[in-house]
Amino acid sequence: ASILMQIGISLFILPGLYIAIATTFTLSLIADKQLTALSAIVLSVRVVNRYLGQFIVFFLISFALFMLIGLTLFFAGIWLLPLYFNAKGVLYVELFGDDGDIDIKPNTPQGSVFDA
Repeated sequence: ASILMQIGISLFILPGLYIAIATTFTLSLIADKQLTALSAIVLSVRVVNRYLGQFIVFFLISFALFMLIGLTLFFAGIWLLPLYFNAKGVLYVELFGDDGDIDIKPNTPQGSVFDA
């Protein structure tokens, strides 16, 4: 994904930015869903293309907030960096789902079962 991004930036700025936005979930898909690199790139690009306008707005807002980090001598990074990564995590879970191994039994009363 980063090789494609570097090729895009070296050719043109806008294609490089598009590739950076479109492949933003590639590493997460490889780690979480155990996809191959090519299938993770394709899936990330397909999902981002579906919501491209919203992603452009998200990254423009993120870029503006990152400019604020520089203006405050990196003090704003204390809360902006966790905010950014948390927002990307929420986007990932909303778009690709969560296949966690957590088994919640809604009919079991709280505190009546202890699994150690």
